[in-house]
Amino acid sequence: MILETIIRVICELVDAARARLETKVLGPRTPEEVHRVLAELAAKNPEKLDWEHSATDLCKLLGFDSNLEDRKAWAAKLGWRGDLDDSAKMNIWLHGQIMKKVAERELGK
Repeated sequence: MILETIIRVICELVDAARARLETKVLGPRTPEEVHRVLAELAAKNPEKLDWEHSATDLCKLLGFDSNLEDRKAWAAKLGWRGDLDDSAKMNIWLHGQIMKKVAERELGK
C-alpha cells in the first residue's frame, strides 16, 4: 500500500513536471502552486490529512515515514537547532522546512 502510494505520487509529479516543461523552464514553485499540488494529492488520499498545519500529516501526504523518530531525523538533517524532544516546536519548524523544500523542488519533484 505505501509503495503503491509512493509510486503513484511520483508518477503524478513526473506528469506534472512534463507538462510544465512544455511551457517553461522549471523554477521554484510559487506558494500557490505548492498548495494546489498538495491539495490535489490530499483530495486523492483516502485518509483525511491536516497537511496544511501538521508536519506528521504532510509527511504522510508526501509518502514519507511520519513517526516521531523519523521526523526528528528529518529535522536534524534539515538543520533544526532546537531541542529534538520539544516535538511541538520542532514540528512547526519542520512543516515550514518541508513546504520550503517542496517549493524549491527538492521534495515532491
